[in-house]
Amino acid sequence: MSDQASSAVLPLTLEGLQAESIELYLRVIFNNLGDPIFVKNDECKLLLVNDAFCEMFGLPRSEIIGKTLAEKVSPSEQDHFLAVDRRVLQEGIEILCEETLTTQSQETRTILTRKNRFIDGAGHYFIVGIIHDISQRKLTEEKLERLASVVTHAHEGIMIMDASSNIIEVNESFSRITGYSAQEVLGQHPKMLQAKRVTQASYEAMWRTVQVEGYWRGEVWKRRKNGEIYPEMLTLSAVKNAEGQIKHYVSLFTDITAQKAHQDELEHIAHFDALTDLPNRLLLEDRLAQAVVQCQRRQRSLAVIFMDLDGFKAVNDSHGHNFGDELLVKVSRRMKEALRESDTLARMGGDEFVALMVDIDTVQDCEIILQRLLRAASEPVHVNHLSLQVSVSIGVTLYPDDSIDADQLIRRADQAMYVAKQSGKNRFHIFEAKNSKLARQ
Repeated sequence: MSDQASSAVLPLTLEGLQAESIELYLRVIFNNLGDPIFVKNDECKLLLVNDAFCEMFGLPRSEIIGKTLAEKVSPSEQDHFLAVDRRVLQEGIEILCEETLTTQSQETRTILTRKNRFIDGAGHYFIVGIIHDISQRKLTEEKLERLASVVTHAHEGIMIMDASSNIIEVNESFSRITGYSAQEVLGQHPKMLQAKRVTQASYEAMWRTVQVEGYWRGEVWKRRKNGEIYPEMLTLSAVKNAEGQIKHYVSLFTDITAQKAHQDELEHIAHFDALTDLPNRLLLEDRLAQAVVQCQRRQRSLAVIFMDLDGFKAVNDSHGHNFGDELLVKVSRRMKEALRESDTLARMGGDEFVALMVDIDTVQDCEIILQRLLRAASEPVHVNHLSLQVSVSIGVTLYPDDSIDADQLIRRADQAMYVAKQSGKNRFHIFEAKNSKLARQ
C-alpha cells in the first residue's frame, strides 16, 4: 500500500482541522445533546445556550442571550436561581440541586441542575450548567411512594410473589395477621401458611385457576405462626407483562375470624333454642327431612318422639319463671343424655320437646329409649335448695309405617302424646299405623 493510500485512512485529528471546523463540530455536538446546556458570565447573564435549552423555555435565542435566567422563570423561583449562581461564582464549587422550574408557558417541571465555575485566560469567571428534566421520574417516584404507602398501611394483608411463587414482599398487616415477620417468609413458598384442613387437590386447583383466568377469590383456611387455624378472604391475582407472561403473583387477604364467628352465632341463634341450646323446630324439621331420605336409601326405620312435661305449669305458677326455666334446662339435659349420640332432641317451645331416632330395626329398640326418657324426666330436680319433680307424656310415630311426610310424622307423634297424657301421664303411646312394618311385642 502506498504512503498516499495510507494517509487517506488515517484518523482525523484536531491538528488537521481548521478552527472554523472545530467550532462547527462543537456546535453540532452542543446543540444535539438532549439536555439543556448554558453558559453565564459573572453577572449571571446567559452567553450561550443549546437548542434543548431554547426548547425547554419555549423562547428563541434572541430573547435568551444577554438575559438572566431569573427573568425567564416564575418570580417565586428568581431569588433561588440567582443565589445558586452567585454561590458557584464566589466559592468555585460544583453545585447539584433539585429545583422546580416554571417557564413562560406556565408549565412547572422538576429539574436537576449541575452548575460549575470556570475561568478563562483573562481571569474572567463563567458558569457552565446542564439541566436534566426529571419531572417524569419524580412523578413515577411519587406514584411508587403512594403505592408503597398504601401497601404498607393497608388493613389487608398483602403478599407479593415472583413467577415461581416465592414470596418477595409482604406488608405490615401480613405480619400482624400471620405472626410471621418479613424476614421469616421472604424466599419461602406460601404453602407454608396452608392449614392442614385444606386438601392438596383444592390448593392446586386454586393455583390452576389463577394461571388460567388470572385471579381467584374465595374463603380459605390458613395457619398462623403459633399454629392457630383461621379463615381468611383471599384474592390471588397474576401480574403479566406485555407478552402475557406471568411475572408476579399478588395475594390480598383479610382475616375473617370475627365475621365467621358472628355468622356462626347468627346461624346458631336461628337454629338453636336460646334457653336449652337444643335444636329448635327449624333445625329439627331440616334434620327430619334428611333422615327420611336416608331411611329410604338405607331401607331402615326412624321414630319421631313428641314429649310434653307433666306438672310444669304448676312449677311456673308456684315458683316463677326463673325456677321453671332452670327446671327445663336440667330436665332437657337429662333427656338428651338418655338418647343415643346419633339421635336429636329439639325443643319445640314451652315444655314441649321432640326427639328424632334414626336407624332403628324394631319397636323394642325404640321402647328401651322411651323408658330411659321417662326415668330421666321424672327424677327430682334441685333448684335453689328446692326439690322439684315433673314427669313426661310421650307420643311416638314410626316411619315408614305409612307413606307420610315429615310434618305429618310430628303431628301424629303429637296426637299419640295426648293419648298418653289422657291415659294417666308419665307414659308413652305409639301411634298405630295401619300397615306397620316394625315387629311389636
